Amino acid sequence: MHPLDAPRTIVVPARSSVNVIWQRQYPGGA
Repeated sequence: MHPLDAPRTIVVPARSSVNVIWQRQYPGGA
């Protein structure tokens, strides 16, 4: 595994979880 791949695999799930929470607080997107 490349050293730069580790942060990337952590950032992507975090970003998706943030999108899920955002859609829960604000139905319909923004």
